[in-house]
Amino acid sequence: MQAVLNRIRVIETPPIWSTVSALLFAIVYGVVWIAAQTFAVTISGGDLNAPTPTGLALGVLIASALSALVVIQWVRRRLPDDWPRALHLETSHSIPLFAVILIGLGAAFAVDLIGVLLRLNGGQVVPPALIILADQNAPIVGWAIAAITAIVIQPIGEELIFRGLLYPSLAARFGNVASIVLTSLIYMAIMAVLAGPLPWYAIIQPLLMSLVVTTMRAHTQSTQMAIVTRAAFGLFLVLSPLISARLA
Repeated sequence: MQAVLNRIRVIETPPIWSTVSALLFAIVYGVVWIAAQTFAVTISGGDLNAPTPTGLALGVLIASALSALVVIQWVRRRLPDDWPRALHLETSHSIPLFAVILIGLGAAFAVDLIGVLLRLNGGQVVPPALIILADQNAPIVGWAIAAITAIVIQPIGEELIFRGLLYPSLAARFGNVASIVLTSLIYMAIMAVLAGPLPWYAIIQPLLMSLVVTTMRAHTQSTQMAIVTRAAFGLFLVLSPLISARLA
């Protein structure tokens, strides 16, 4: 355990961007999420007061993809030849890829189990924006959009912002351990606005998930591994309703 803590505390080279810039990206992500969902619901023929599940998932996909593109282009303009290293997109320095995937899946299961055993999840199987994943009669196109979003697009978009930009900027000022907590609290605050009124996927699950993902980011010094860990959480969200339906 001490070796793990020592590894987490290893200091990284400070990023070239400021903490204020990283915070602005996090806040703008929330704004883009709302705008993207409004756009997606509108073009999918839904009602903004009662959006379709497909429209909700499409909105998350658009917001996450757009955020990833903007972050990459923003960093590339400052470091044209070294932007992957600046975002720490190299592979893990301490944990093999397969182990990161297993840890991510195990952590996702553990977090979900906490919600079930303590009755904190209010019956929520998946986040409201990806509710189509829990619909056994969902159209295949809508389900596929939600699955790709959960496993690929959302992990890339959100991790580039929160673990690629925000975490290292906070770590340079407050140290790694404090920044794991700060990054997770900021992520939770934004999800509290975006994820709806029920507390599980608005507050508790995002906080626990972010603590796991940010700790992995600190331990491996790799945003790529943070993306993989978050993708494992997404994979769990996709598989969980399918397994529940089989067991029902």
